[in-house]
Amino acid sequence: MKKLFALLLALCLLASFGCSKGGDVPAAAPSEARFGAIDVLRVSGGFKPTGLRLNGSSVGTAGDDPELIRNDKPYSLENVRAMFELNEWIEFSLQYEYGDEPARFGVWVFPHKPLSQYGVLDTMVGTTYFAEYELPYETYPEPLMDEFCIASEDAEAGDYDLLFTINGEIVACMELKLFPEGALAGKTAEELQSLLAED
Repeated sequence: MKKLFALLLALCLLASFGCSKGGDVPAAAPSEARFGAIDVLRVSGGFKPTGLRLNGSSVGTAGDDPELIRNDKPYSLENVRAMFELNEWIEFSLQYEYGDEPARFGVWVFPHKPLSQYGVLDTMVGTTYFAEYELPYETYPEPLMDEFCIASEDAEAGDYDLLFTINGEIVACMELKLFPEGALAGKTAEELQSLLAED
């Protein structure tokens, strides 16, 4: 009996090691992108986000703005500004780790949907925004910085997925919420929470 127990224990440990050895995909990968939080889905080519900061041009520029729309928050994977307005320029600044292997790094914005509905992203069909960079990027190890704008003539207010890809494969994601132009200006923290609850 002891030998049988030891054999079963060894098999369980081996199975556990085999499942975790790849290390690319978390054990509990999310089914959808999360609001204001970056989920790292896999490590590809040594690329791994370590912190993200998003700033807006329309609201959030005052030092006493509510937390939900405040600019210049510390780099984070769990507390990233994710409320913006249509027609607002959104500056992203991404801290990341990267190896030496050349790769195509993509930043995409899509209307929100389950992650299972995305495949390898090799076409701009359905995307609201797309930009691509060659890695290793010229500023590395400094953050990769750029900006984008979701125009009201091209998109509607609602939930969107911010996706990061390596060679078209999604490696990280976060949910954004975009509101009509002027909807966030002058709002208190309580009013912003009400907007989130209504969305």
